[in-house]
Amino acid sequence: MEALFDSATLRDYVVNSTKKAFRLELINANATAIVTGVYPSIFIDGMKAGFNERDKSDANNDIITQTMGFSGQYDTTTSATIEILLITDTATVYEYV
Repeated sequence: MEALFDSATLRDYVVNSTKKAFRLELINANATAIVTGVYPSIFIDGMKAGFNERDKSDANNDIITQTMGFSGQYDTTTSATIEILLITDTATVYEYV
């Protein structure tokens, strides 16, 4: 994961071994809307992740970025590790059990 550096919050997640949920959203707003305001999309939710291996860029006159690794972990509260929602205009239901 790469993020713009604007605070030490992400660094603190690594240092303190903080576990957090995360969401990755990929939305194709250039496609034809399925219904008003709803576009083909995929949402990937990680129920719990541990962050590690943080590195920060330090080039002069550049926007400072920070790169982090993370590992997904099983969350006993939701009984899941990851959940994926796919929104398309296809009327087929896909479910993995």
